[in-house]
Amino acid sequence: MVGLAKCLILAGDNGYPLASTNPTSNEQEIHGLSWRPHSAADHASRNGNGLLDEFCYVRSSPAQPGLYTMFRRCFALTDNPNGTRFSVKDLLTLVPDLQGEVSMHLDIPRL
Repeated sequence: MVGLAKCLILAGDNGYPLASTNPTSNEQEIHGLSWRPHSAADHASRNGNGLLDEFCYVRSSPAQPGLYTMFRRCFALTDNPNGTRFSVKDLLTLVPDLQGEVSMHLDIPRL
């Protein structure tokens, strides 16, 4: 999956460099996601030790939906609105093959 994503990004014409490491660079948000903290709780999550609390926000517009939104349209009828926040924990709950483990280890009800 990671290899496929890299190939799709490199084959595109959006100028997003995979080698870029500057988290404040606007060029890194062309993919449609932002990892900048928006609140004190975001800063606490970012500075904490928990990988499950890592997050990002959807950052898109009708004119530039971004790679994330284009991928989502492959399997969903509706877009996530601009500004939608999700964490690694949120994403894990969406993987059907992981429902049992996620429910057991994170004390989250199965969908």
